[in-house]
Amino acid sequence: MSIYAIATVPTDWTPEIPLGFSEAGYQRWHKQIEPGTVLLIYKASPVNAIVAEGQLPDTVFQRVEDWPEANVQHTVKTAQGRPAAYILPISVNYAHDQSHFRSVELIDEIETGIEVPIRDEWVPIDADIYHLLLD
Repeated sequence: MSIYAIATVPTDWTPEIPLGFSEAGYQRWHKQIEPGTVLLIYKASPVNAIVAEGQLPDTVFQRVEDWPEANVQHTVKTAQGRPAAYILPISVNYAHDQSHFRSVELIDEIETGIEVPIRDEWVPIDADIYHLLLD
């Protein structure tokens, strides 16, 4: 059984950058996030859109301070744009062209029950909502 979620990233996120979690976000989610989770990547305001699709190869969080300096090309930020306390590497399967971003209005229109704009770093969703957001 696949697990699905929406991961919120800051507006300057690119597919090479891992997900950033605050200390509170890490404490809330690290025991519930599972390897193989299929993700929709949602860029925070002012973009407010799903911009990519990805998957978690594993769920090995690392403290930012313990991440090898050679890997740090950008400051990893939380969904709110603050420096992250933890990172979670992801595999981006598809980055949408800007003309194919799935807007926050679509999320609201299909009555997902997700509060928009999305401010949480991690939002578990079911397979039906995942597919609705991609169609």
